[in-house]
Amino acid sequence: MQVKTRFPPENGGHIHIGHAKAAYSNFKFAKDHEGTMMIRFDDTNPKNCKQEYATSILDDLRTLKLADETTKISYTSNYFDLLQEFAVQLIESGDAYMDDSSVETIRQNRKICIASKSRDNSVDDNMRLWKIFASKSCENNLVLRAKIHMQHKNACMRDPVLYRRCIEPHYMTGDKYNIYPSYDFSCPILDSIENITHTFRTIEYADRTDLYFWVLDGLALRKPILQLFSSLRFDYTVMSKRKIRILIQSGILDGWDDPRLCTIKGLIKRGFTVECILKYVDLMYLSTNNTKKGTYPIMVSMNATMLENKAHRYVAVEKEHAYLTIFDSTIEEKTIEVDLHPKLSEFGKKNVKISNNIFLEGKDAATLIVGEEITLMNLGNVIVKYICHFDHSLILAPKFDGDFKTTKKKLHWLSSEDCYEIQIAEYGHILKEEKLLFNADKSIVARCINDASTKKICCYVEKSLMNVTAGMHVQLIRRGFHIMDVTGKLIRLPDVSKPNVFSVYHK
Repeated sequence: MQVKTRFPPENGGHIHIGHAKAAYSNFKFAKDHEGTMMIRFDDTNPKNCKQEYATSILDDLRTLKLADETTKISYTSNYFDLLQEFAVQLIESGDAYMDDSSVETIRQNRKICIASKSRDNSVDDNMRLWKIFASKSCENNLVLRAKIHMQHKNACMRDPVLYRRCIEPHYMTGDKYNIYPSYDFSCPILDSIENITHTFRTIEYADRTDLYFWVLDGLALRKPILQLFSSLRFDYTVMSKRKIRILIQSGILDGWDDPRLCTIKGLIKRGFTVECILKYVDLMYLSTNNTKKGTYPIMVSMNATMLENKAHRYVAVEKEHAYLTIFDSTIEEKTIEVDLHPKLSEFGKKNVKISNNIFLEGKDAATLIVGEEITLMNLGNVIVKYICHFDHSLILAPKFDGDFKTTKKKLHWLSSEDCYEIQIAEYGHILKEEKLLFNADKSIVARCINDASTKKICCYVEKSLMNVTAGMHVQLIRRGFHIMDVTGKLIRLPDVSKPNVFSVYHK
């Protein structure tokens, strides 16, 4: 039998780095064994699942090169009728029963191993209640539960819920169904009938392995090989779809592609390359060691290494603190050509204008003293003749034939006649605590939110940057790597070598 794996995301939101690891593990295992990976959307929750999320997930998987037009796609909702038939089969065999206990009662009784009063219902009673349960007129608080063992040492085996009611219209099936299967019920069945040979689950679902095989045994279905691997999570951010929705609705996050998130869209918007994401998750391929703290800087460093020989170099000067600088004697105004990359001439050149009025970085000007000789990159040496910190002005004397090896300061600069303004955004942790916490009334604990997680500055940049299109990476001299956003602003990438309050990893 040909190897076949599946990636089964719930289309109730966008996928994140943890999902990327899971998808990559399934994809790589199948590829290494000359098999295929399919995608199955777990759309059993009408309240959250939407087609737009399924479309977005497919888009992300194609961006990551983990899916293409040949990838088989299915939806759990394609099998709702069949799943109901299997549920009836369990009722008829005495392996499932209808229960009208409240959600809270079921939850508490499972904790203390107390059986429901409905557990000993006859098959006939359960079938009668099932028909009521599946009807549109049902008003009872009914659920279908597996009849396993209420004293089982594994809490997941204490008669879990297999079906529950939901009156919300389903985005695919409308109001055709009022009852929906649990993931623990539908997943093993579909793995079997869709001919999945190997299923991979994160270790956090280890306790549900017994239930997975109980369902297959009870229905006499073929069993795939099941293997556990570690989950991948980061602290000081939010990865739960439910919590992300809350933060978006509260206006704390801008959307699922907010650069402070570890969603695939958020990471790419932040400037992480597809190659980096894939290489990063490959480091943990099918690992059983939970990967969490301390790994984000690895991905940041990996991304920077990949960009080192790809990103064109440009100059930016922060507008608020810029020093308008003039030369004490008229210099020849001209345009020179400078390599877009200092080590890779094949990248081509950019035009740099030399004029009598230039901008210097404020933090650089603050270190200068009168009489000091410094080097202006791609121009030559100059001597500081006059400084006025009050009005941010400088006067320099040209000494372009000076030896740059003798100066300690090599500064970047911009012609005031050949630049334009651009906004640069820097992002940091969305959380000040490791995890997002909620009060008893379900409101967000205020101390968890980092109100200083976003900073925006205005910079002067050379006009040649106008040739950079959305999605392109650049390196601003002495400012690090950035990515051009679709809005025309630059987003600064995190930098492990220069940590600051806007770095998104935990020190």
